[in-house]
Amino acid sequence: MSFVEKHADAFASEMLSLLKRADGETVDSTVTTTTTTAPITKHADHGTAAVATTAVTEITTAVTVVAEAAVHDGDAVPTQQKPPKSAPAPRSGAAAVADTVAHTDATAAKAEAKQPHPLNHYRLQQSATLPPSLQRSRTAPVVPAATVDAEGRTAFPSAAAEMLSAELPESMLKGTRMLLFKPSKEDLSERMFRVDVNQLRVIWQTRSGSKEKHINVESITEYRVGEYLPAEVLKHPKLDEVAKLRAFSIVYMEHSRCESLYLVPLDTEDQVDWLTGLRVLVMRYCHQDKENETTVREREHVWLRRQWTLGDRDQDGLMSLDEFVQICQRMNVSLSRKELKQHFKAAAGSKEAQIGFDKFIHLVESLNVREEVLDIFCAYSGARQQTVGGDQSALVSMPAASFTNFLTKVQKMTLPKEEMEALVTKYADQDNGAAVSFQSFLQFLNGDDNSVMLPVNRSVWQDMRQPLSHYFINSSHNTYLIGNQLTGKSSVDAYTYALDQGFRCLELDCWDGPDGEPVIYHGYTLTSKILFSDSIASIKKRAFERSPYPVILSLEVHCGLRQQERMAAILREELGDMLVSEFLDSSEMRLPSPHDMMYRFLVKTKGLGRGGDMVPALQRSSTIAVAGSDVAADTDSDGEESQGKEKKVQKFCKALASLAVYCQTKHFVDYEHSEANDAYYEMSSFSEASGAALAKKVPAAAVRHNSKRLSRIYPAGKRVTSTNYNPTVHWGVGAQLVALNAQTYDRYVQLNRAMFQQNGGCGYVLKPRHLRIPGHLLGSVPRHSGALRIKIISGQHLPRSNNNERGDVIDPYCVVKLVTPAGSQKKLTKHVTDNGFNPVWNAEFSFDVSDADLTFLRIAVKDKNKATKDVFIASFCAILSNLESGYRHLPLRDRKGNPLLRSTLFVHISLSGTYAHGAR
Repeated sequence: MSFVEKHADAFASEMLSLLKRADGETVDSTVTTTTTTAPITKHADHGTAAVATTAVTEITTAVTVVAEAAVHDGDAVPTQQKPPKSAPAPRSGAAAVADTVAHTDATAAKAEAKQPHPLNHYRLQQSATLPPSLQRSRTAPVVPAATVDAEGRTAFPSAAAEMLSAELPESMLKGTRMLLFKPSKEDLSERMFRVDVNQLRVIWQTRSGSKEKHINVESITEYRVGEYLPAEVLKHPKLDEVAKLRAFSIVYMEHSRCESLYLVPLDTEDQVDWLTGLRVLVMRYCHQDKENETTVREREHVWLRRQWTLGDRDQDGLMSLDEFVQICQRMNVSLSRKELKQHFKAAAGSKEAQIGFDKFIHLVESLNVREEVLDIFCAYSGARQQTVGGDQSALVSMPAASFTNFLTKVQKMTLPKEEMEALVTKYADQDNGAAVSFQSFLQFLNGDDNSVMLPVNRSVWQDMRQPLSHYFINSSHNTYLIGNQLTGKSSVDAYTYALDQGFRCLELDCWDGPDGEPVIYHGYTLTSKILFSDSIASIKKRAFERSPYPVILSLEVHCGLRQQERMAAILREELGDMLVSEFLDSSEMRLPSPHDMMYRFLVKTKGLGRGGDMVPALQRSSTIAVAGSDVAADTDSDGEESQGKEKKVQKFCKALASLAVYCQTKHFVDYEHSEANDAYYEMSSFSEASGAALAKKVPAAAVRHNSKRLSRIYPAGKRVTSTNYNPTVHWGVGAQLVALNAQTYDRYVQLNRAMFQQNGGCGYVLKPRHLRIPGHLLGSVPRHSGALRIKIISGQHLPRSNNNERGDVIDPYCVVKLVTPAGSQKKLTKHVTDNGFNPVWNAEFSFDVSDADLTFLRIAVKDKNKATKDVFIASFCAILSNLESGYRHLPLRDRKGNPLLRSTLFVHISLSGTYAHGAR
């Protein structure tokens, strides 16, 4: 029995009691758990805000009690290093249930698997089923009716939908009236919200009630409550203290931007229900870059249900031929109406003019016969039997021995004997002599067991005890911006989004603000402003949820002395012991490691040198001069461009400069000057152009420099629309902090995402050996040390251009590109006319590879258009050192970076040569 099952009943009871107190209800004076008794002081006035605050405090205490009980019960909590005393406290309010249950689920699973892993914030571990106490009002759960009458008027729900219905509170399924709060418009209106388990959507009514809006569950990144809500909500005058206690937000991605839905339940139990249900949904289906436990069939059902909903225009539970033809056009099926009519009649029956959802599923499956997969299946099963009318179940089975041979020889799997036997058993039909059917074979090819990404990179596996200069560090530019560089919105949420995406270096552009409070915005532009204090508080709360490794705060200081003092005070007060404010060891001669800096913050700005004095001035007109406790410095703390404004000499506060320890910025003269100075704690920033010029002119010197010191690269000031530059040029000489405009999902952000998908997505990737060892020249690596052979076989369910439902069926082709620091190689498939549903290319290409650790494969699917420019459809991007060999399905994303639920490319990958996975 897991810890959650043993203790969650008592914990949930305590939490409900405490929250009811905030609503003014009478509760018992004590709450007893199975391991301890937690006394709770009664309050005379249950209706005051003080009671709500006390309830939150007591809930936090309850979280601690239950967490401690895990240790007493023998559940080991995996830690690599304890956070400092000022580490973020547990969330307040009803989110305690979500956080504690999620944490203890993960703890129990990790203890059982004996594989400590710090990065399981959103991952479902063993089961999404919650204990009975968290399933309020579920004696008769709402399950979609499995009643299909003779006319097929309703569809069978999927097994996944039935299971999910049993796991979600009834109020989420039937609907809950809540207040929809829009802080920017100060709008507060009551709406009905519910979860559709078949379509996997959160749905709510518009103000008029005539239409519905929705959020796809897989686009949800998290939910927030209590102090984790943004300041604009917690400080809003329209919400009283009790409303703020109940309020929560659903954070989701829409068009590559982070959006939030702010909700205020009308009573506390509805809040508990929704936070409990959201925990199930997020842990089970969300956080797209991580594993999930959903089956291929489950994902297909969701996709088909959404197609059905769009096609069933009159919502009568039936689909006519006309509606079916329109769905096929939306799905890019290239068959004529006559051909579709024949398929429709065969599925409906000779006397039927309409079909239900179950027949619709079989009909779509019959249109999608995977002949290219049949060929592979039959080649390795040793025989072939012709299918009848597209019935793939008529095929002979693949013997277990043949399936094992396929896994080892073709897919290059090297599992221990016991794990290989378990994998074969998982897909074998024990009633058919332990053979694998075609459907099971197809499920394997589509599923997580056959992911194209190396399993080792799902967790932190690299050596994390080397100097910081030996790692590529995930870095963002103007992190606070959502949109362009001139008029975009500045948002505290942008920092949360960046941390959730794995970024470990965040930029804060600081200026004097009103009332003595520094603000963050892009200077000399029309971008909006946010408080420095709110930003630091938000960063602190979320900094170490996805990764325990250090966060670098890159400060661009434009404030006067008084507000610089205020900045220093905020950093010290808010971050406390988590802030690195002095050298760890006075005798050290190199940067500390990510492991040394776990759960710590590093400040990057002008510093005081090693002995407490300001970094020496350079012999130029805009010099640094000490004046009492203050010094003068360049306006831009690391030399970054200021939208064409002239640089000014400004005074720099010693209190703030003293917080820069291992990231003290200094103007770059040349590599000889830096090497002679040999101050490993100093670093410089380079524009994309100057960094590229140095990489081309003196690559060996750049490598030596970057093996000891940190370097930051930033975009040119002319990139006002937040476009990006090629980061591989700078990674090629070992630059660690290559900062990109993460709000723009272009091909270069795709390369960055591919780089940092490695090593558990922790934000730190160990550089290749030749970039870490001083004096190890680039030329020592063989020019052609390997080869990539890739066959683009087919595509599945490609969307229309810009998801235009009324456009023509696409003529897709693939652009296959290999990107390296030295340049790129590009090859194209032929286009397939009028088929985005299941196009087949069977195009094979070969590329030379010099270094798999710095070579990226990017495949873009485009629509051939004779009249206008070819249109981008979707793409896939990965670093070669993270790719598996064999037959794989590549998941595709749209132009905004959103995953396309069922769209894939089926390929065969062959990697050969002198390099090997894990060469670092």
